[in-house]
Amino acid sequence: MRLKGHRNVWAVGDCSQIVNAHDGQPSPTTGQFAERQGTQCALNIARMFHGEPTRPFSFKPLGELCSIGGRSAVADLFGLHLSGFLAWFVWRGVYLFKLPTLGRKIQVGFEWAWLLIFPRDLAHTRPEQTDRVSRAHYAPGEYVFKKGEAPSYFYVLKAGEVEVLRSHNGSEPEVVTVLGAGSFFGERALIGNRPRAMSVRARTAVDVLVMGKNLFTQVSASLAPLKEALGQALNRRSSELWKDHPEIEALLTGELVEKLMEPPPQPLLAPSASLREVSEAFVRHHNEFFYVSADGKTLEGVVTITDLLRAGSRAGDDDGETTVASFMTPRPVTVSPNDTCATAARAFREYRLKNLPVERDGQLVGCIRLRKIMAFMLKHREGQNRLPPDRKAPLLGDAISRAAPEPSTRAE
Repeated sequence: MRLKGHRNVWAVGDCSQIVNAHDGQPSPTTGQFAERQGTQCALNIARMFHGEPTRPFSFKPLGELCSIGGRSAVADLFGLHLSGFLAWFVWRGVYLFKLPTLGRKIQVGFEWAWLLIFPRDLAHTRPEQTDRVSRAHYAPGEYVFKKGEAPSYFYVLKAGEVEVLRSHNGSEPEVVTVLGAGSFFGERALIGNRPRAMSVRARTAVDVLVMGKNLFTQVSASLAPLKEALGQALNRRSSELWKDHPEIEALLTGELVEKLMEPPPQPLLAPSASLREVSEAFVRHHNEFFYVSADGKTLEGVVTITDLLRAGSRAGDDDGETTVASFMTPRPVTVSPNDTCATAARAFREYRLKNLPVERDGQLVGCIRLRKIMAFMLKHREGQNRLPPDRKAPLLGDAISRAAPEPSTRAE
């Protein structure tokens, strides 16, 4: 009942899969199991506080009851099989017995007895339920949705990173791009009302906000900023970088980030570094940006000169009280050394950046710059210039302009 990998997270009932120690099988999502799981979970929490070992959930089911309508039901109680009105009467009696307080039992029992004689009076039909915004968590490697699924939800990333996957004819999925916290996805299939064209998989532990299709349609049509953001995202994501120049995509797909990445700019700043210390670091080292890390391994954020200037204008004379953690970009999107340069180029365009941090197994190992990818492409162009005119690839300039980020107020 305790969530794997977490010490203080517990789950019971329909939201969990709990193995029943009685038979070694997952517990059914029924009331009799959920009720006893709640009791067992509370006892285990009390045992944990007292330093005692927890106990596994074990319960021998009492039976099953199911109403099939028309005052008929089927039942299996302690090995006894019942059906028809008698089973329905037992089914009602079990639920009546579980109601709290004697007064409530009498009230509900009288209403049920009344309905046996007089039919129900339907004063109105049930209105359509409104979609709600919910939250979901995905472990690394879990799919948020897969290619071909019907579009039902719109997703907003609160924390973590997902990778967008593309596959052709059952081939191994290819990572198209990486999305980080603050991004959204799933809008294209919803707006076009067609099956998912790509799959989305959690690269790290991911927390998302999930919005139903009907609610998404209403909000996106009424809220101007969201409508504008969706339009920009659709234009950006629907236009393929190398639509007319597949050889450039093949070139970048064949080169891994690991081959072109550089060491992270030094020094790594501590989250507690003051505004003055950050300013001195920019002056002394002439870097365009710095990464922020408390332990020198785990990336916590990135700070640019633009971030520094904005923070300075707000801080005034209190620069000693302002720390980099308060104005850095926390947990920026990252790529892996094993990602292709094509994946990195799409991430550059998606986030309008000029550099991306590179992480391996959750640890910062370097950075990849847009200009390094461009240099790689130009070097390939020099090789193409040695070929006969009819075999040259007259597309590198277009590819670079397509890969370059759109104008942005950030100066990464």
